[in-house]
Amino acid sequence: KMTKELERYVITISQKATSYERAMNTIDLACLLFIDEEAVVEVSSVNRSNVLEYFIREYLEHLMEMKYDRIEISWANIKYISKLRLGTDGNYYGTISIEQKFTGYVGERAQYEDTTIKNIEIVLKTYEKIVAGESIKQWDVLLGDIGVQETY
Repeated sequence: KMTKELERYVITISQKATSYERAMNTIDLACLLFIDEEAVVEVSSVNRSNVLEYFIREYLEHLMEMKYDRIEISWANIKYISKLRLGTDGNYYGTISIEQKFTGYVGERAQYEDTTIKNIEIVLKTYEKIVAGESIKQWDVLLGDIGVQETY
């Protein structure tokens, strides 16, 4: 669910037709999906060998500035690749793998496309909530760092 929500936000942010105000509001919403704004997103391209790193807000702002009229990003083949492990902070951490297809359009013509295998850290953040005088443990599912495995 979190990955689908992020996918929708990314598409909204990256469209030239999206107003600046709506894009900035969507960036704020997208950042709330992450454990914090220090989460790192790695970005790759078939046109260069190095992988770039951005903090999540910086990454989303970068999407707004891309030279494409329209961007299509879709995620498929979502797989859990690690079991949840308890962190020293009391949160649980796991990793999923996704296949991201990116297509940038100028007019109606695809100008650039690639597919990237990405690993996404998933964080289950625990907190206590008082309900009817009783303390109940609750969970929020958040995203952490997003790393590049392979681009083709």
